[in-house]
Amino acid sequence: MPSLVVLGRRWNIASDDFVFPSLSEILVRLAWISTTCIIFMLKKWESCTDQHFLISLFSLIGINGIIILTCFVMALISSRGSILEPHKRRHVTKIIYIRVPLLVCEIAITGSSTIFAYSSPSPCSLFTILRLTVMLQWALIITVLVGVAVVFNPSGRSRIQPSFRTENQVWLLRLKLFLLTRNEEMRAALKDIAILTTSFFADVDLVASDILAGLLMLVHAPHRPPSSTTYVPEIEPPEWMTLENARYMAKYIAAIYGWEIYMFYNCGCCDWLKVNNIAGTRNHEKLFYRQNFPVRGDNCCACSTATFLAITECKETDIIFVSFANELYQVPFIVLVDVKAKSIVITIRGTASMVDAINDLSLDDEAFSIDVDQDPILSRDEKLDTHDKEVRVHRGMLRSARYVLEVLRANRTLEGLKMRYPDFTVVCCGHSLGAGVATLLTLLLKQSFSPIRCFAYSPPGCVISENGLKETQKFVFSVYIGDDIVPRLSFQTLCKLKYDVIMSLACSNLPKYKVLLRGFYRLCFSPPWQPDRDKTLRDEKLVII
Repeated sequence: MPSLVVLGRRWNIASDDFVFPSLSEILVRLAWISTTCIIFMLKKWESCTDQHFLISLFSLIGINGIIILTCFVMALISSRGSILEPHKRRHVTKIIYIRVPLLVCEIAITGSSTIFAYSSPSPCSLFTILRLTVMLQWALIITVLVGVAVVFNPSGRSRIQPSFRTENQVWLLRLKLFLLTRNEEMRAALKDIAILTTSFFADVDLVASDILAGLLMLVHAPHRPPSSTTYVPEIEPPEWMTLENARYMAKYIAAIYGWEIYMFYNCGCCDWLKVNNIAGTRNHEKLFYRQNFPVRGDNCCACSTATFLAITECKETDIIFVSFANELYQVPFIVLVDVKAKSIVITIRGTASMVDAINDLSLDDEAFSIDVDQDPILSRDEKLDTHDKEVRVHRGMLRSARYVLEVLRANRTLEGLKMRYPDFTVVCCGHSLGAGVATLLTLLLKQSFSPIRCFAYSPPGCVISENGLKETQKFVFSVYIGDDIVPRLSFQTLCKLKYDVIMSLACSNLPKYKVLLRGFYRLCFSPPWQPDRDKTLRDEKLVII
């Protein structure tokens, strides 16, 4: 920090990031020279009288020796000063200007040695050593070139503001590498995410190692324990908001994640056979008998549906509608009847694919009451049609909730179930992304299908604005599990984290390589130099590692 300026442009690397690469390169090249020299001496090099062979071999050894010396000086200079003291490492650029011609010479010498080693006849057995040496040398060169490509900054200008457009295009290209640009809606979502990411980093000049060092310092910094206060809710929670009910409904949000997650967490053969038996029976019935319920988006063997039945132990007659179709703003969900709980359950899957991640990152907000007058359901909800207190929600989750609502309307699923089970309660539940979608779906359904409840497990912290929170307290029961990061995650918390990282870097007086070494060591072991961190660190404003 700040990023290095070399050859008239900025790079995604800082002047104190050359310690570990230089030391690694020194070790590799020393091992290369030592091995080559030992083999060369043991093979009686006097028997080889070819002058070109000796010139090629000693040229490679010589250029590697010079590069080792350059790397040693680079590591020494790069280790000086703290993270915010780049003036102590100002000579790093001079070493780079020396290293670039050496790289060109290395490529030239290696190229000529390659031509000689593979085009000339072999007068002695040491030519095999030369060929092996040339191959290893090319591996070193390719590694260096790949490293240069990784730290290359396409928008590397000296000023930050003019490069915003270029940086936005770079982030958009990075997102497109995941092959997600399948339609215009996806391309628009990726553009919004690229703009958001670019604006988030626009006012700072940090490289990846700076962020990593700052996060390590935040992890090991002293923290004041939270004060033991008693929370008094504004309204008395309904009787159904109990942990027993939340624990009961949790099986539905765990079962909808599909057979891949089930196989990952249940590696026993008995668990696999259980799903296999259900899937085999389900496939047989689908082929030779009538289909009990519609299934969308599952594979040919209905493995995800079989997994849901295996985990929840539901009967097939309890399943009403299954949709595992997963596109942008289209989340998988299942509708079922729980006779024991007297509930019509709509369980929605959380983030489990790259498309779901794009949905999560669609952080732009939309007015929840934008179509109140035209919507036959929302037009009767006076609490949502307020001009002075507009309710704004997460764009991706709102569109996903409207998708679920449209599918249910098109199939008249809930209308038919309410006619068959008029006394049953509609229950929406979901985890992570599914929790946010379930919350908004509850608000969309509450005027037409009452009573209605929602169990939101680890909902994201950016689902709905403050103006809509009071209304959700009557219908939504949110469950936070331990130190789960998802309920605490929002754009505002990320901005606060960015500020804390910058402050931790400003408070540190240690070189970056020491911060990284000690930080990773303390993640795995108890540091011998600080047996009791809580007693030695008292001032929470100081960040010490």
